[in-house]
Parts: sequence; C-alpha cells; structure tokens
Amino acid sequence: MAMRLTFARRKTVVLVCFHDGTIEGQLKGFGEIADYTLEELRRMPFRAPGRLGAACRIPTLVEVLDLHRRYRGLLHLDIKQPDLDGPVGELLSRMDMWDHVAHCNTENGMPVLVNPSYRGRSYKGQLYEDHAEVEPGAIGEMLKKRATMSSWTTPAV
Repeated sequence: MAMRLTFARRKTVVLVCFHDGTIEGQLKGFGEIADYTLEELRRMPFRAPGRLGAACRIPTLVEVLDLHRRYRGLLHLDIKQPDLDGPVGELLSRMDMWDHVAHCNTENGMPVLVNPSYRGRSYKGQLYEDHAEVEPGAIGEMLKKRATMSSWTTPAV
C-alpha cells in the first residue's frame, strides 16, 4: 500500500504533510498554510478530527518518512511547490528512503524523478478521480491491467 503525500514548506522551513494550500478547509483558521509556523499550525484545532479527537495533528514530512521506514510503506509524493523538490530529495537521501518512493508528480518533482536512486512503480489506474472506486466493474477492469500498483480512495461508509 502506498500513501499519497502532499506537503509544503512552512515559514520556519519545516516540511509538513497537508493536502490543501489553505487551512480553512481542515483547520479552525484562515489563510495560506505557508504563512504559519509548525507550532502555530499545531495549535489550531481540526474542524472534523474524527476518532482521533485532540490527538489529530499535522505531521512533519520527517515523521511520516520515519513511519514508512518502520512499517515498510510506499510513498506517492505530490510536491505542490516548485522549490521543494531539492529539500525533499535531500531528505530522502539523508533518511535512506529512496526505495520507499513509488511515485512522484511530474509538475514539481522533476529533480526527484531524474535522481538515479528513484525507482518509480507503474500504476494500473486511478479510480478516485471519477469516483469509480465504488463500481465493481471499473475495479475489475483496472485490476486486469499489467502494472504494480493501483490507486483509489475508500468510499465513506
């Protein structure tokens, strides 16, 4: 299983995993995520923390990479900002995590993609974009394709 990571640099130059560029969708606050320090972000409560409650927090990229190393997880890197590819590549090298990177986006991840240590894996398909993850026929067709991975979201129950 691969975890898709989206991250951004904070004003204190800490890489964090957070899918949105702004905080109002997930946190009780407003503005660009890059305008806050990690400490400021972690003080903001989540709008809907679910079962995690008060333990729900924004992880740093180092914390997520460490978890993937310990539990042998694969990573799908979604680099949103163009100036993050260098620091991400350096972090992957420093933590010896290149063998965990299954995929990286082409828009801002070119230095990662051309690194000799990168060994990307191919996807059978991605069902989440058109919500086909709930259609057995679409799932069956995707699984017939030759590739090593597939991508879909878990439908809400």
